[in-house]
Amino acid sequence: MIVSPWSQLNEHEQWSLISKLVGLREPEVETDQQVEAAAERFDQLIIEYGLDGNVNRRATADNVLTARNFIVQAARFWPHIAEIKGFRRSYLELTVLSREAFLQALADADYVINREPFWTNHKFDSAREMTNYSMQPSLHFANDRANESEYGPSYFFVHWDKTSAWFRKSNWRIRFLPGARQIEQLYAAVHHRFGCACPRQVSEHLKRV
Repeated sequence: MIVSPWSQLNEHEQWSLISKLVGLREPEVETDQQVEAAAERFDQLIIEYGLDGNVNRRATADNVLTARNFIVQAARFWPHIAEIKGFRRSYLELTVLSREAFLQALADADYVINREPFWTNHKFDSAREMTNYSMQPSLHFANDRANESEYGPSYFFVHWDKTSAWFRKSNWRIRFLPGARQIEQLYAAVHHRFGCACPRQVSEHLKRV
């Protein structure tokens, strides 16, 4: 047995997610049936099973914390999200109501839009959080499958990079040398290849900032 992941959320977190899990456009008018549907959907998306068929409690707990982290960080552009399609460890999939309006909301929140290096594998829209320092986790949105009919330009993949290629300040000792910022950006970008920031790291970061 495992405690329902939905029951582990507080009232604000549940209310925030209801409309995004069942595709409502007016979250303030949800019914008891829609709340139950959202709870069931959330548990389906969150609970992971191991190869032995038993619940993977560690992975499931990470998915719950991922949901909580996203609710905190995405509050500013929450109205633009149409539906959340899936959760995994520091990773989500979602659709937005309007790609253009969503990207503008991200830009207004100081995200860096479509400024990728030539070697990037993000060939469509990519929006990266501007952090204070390069070693902080950075929220990243990308609609990598925008040209596929089953996804499209309003379908975004979301994760937290371990490091941030776009940052306001540097605490490197060599930061005053010519070209030091570019080297730090490259260093941070290379570290993206080593997976996402863990949910606990993201949670601690959000508490600090």
